[in-house]
Amino acid sequence: MFVIIEGSIEVYTLAGRNDECFLQLLTPRQFSAELDLFNHQRTLTGCRTKGDSLLIRITRSQLQHLMRAEGDIANLIMQATIWRKLRLIGEQKGGVILVGQPNKVDYLLLESFFIRNGYPHQTLESHQDCTVMPSVMLADERVLQKPEIATLADDLGITEFPDPNSVYDVTVVGAGPSGLAAAVYATSHLLQSSAVIRFNL
Repeated sequence: MFVIIEGSIEVYTLAGRNDECFLQLLTPRQFSAELDLFNHQRTLTGCRTKGDSLLIRITRSQLQHLMRAEGDIANLIMQATIWRKLRLIGEQKGGVILVGQPNKVDYLLLESFFIRNGYPHQTLESHQDCTVMPSVMLADERVLQKPEIATLADDLGITEFPDPNSVYDVTVVGAGPSGLAAAVYATSHLLQSSAVIRFNL
């Protein structure tokens, strides 16, 4: 995570295979962060400084320590990262591109998978070469042709295997409105204690 002291950070995502889409300009006292800081999912956005800037760099381990120690800050960070992800989903920016025929079963299954997991995606209708459709175009320009759900989940970092030796006080499963609200409120209350929280968003 980067906290801006001076200057600004431009946040962008890929609208197509090579087309950048501007999302937000972050200015002093704001920060860049995504939910991938709390799980193993691929990052959905990129960022770069716009001119000379002074930033504070906070590593993943430092951020986790900060969120355990400061409940108010943890609540603010979680809300910001969740709303940023919801914005990507709502505006259909970034994430992956699903290509195929919307009336086909395989296409509908993949689209349902993205919706259920709250994973930002764009759709592109195509009737070319149905033998390789539907396809999923990833942010790194790789194309998965007729991917299995399990394979796709692994590639996107959605699949998570909890440590069987760990004990969790709260587990939030799902990325719908109820799941996101539960995650925010659980974070607000439990990070002020020594509770261990698992997020599976």
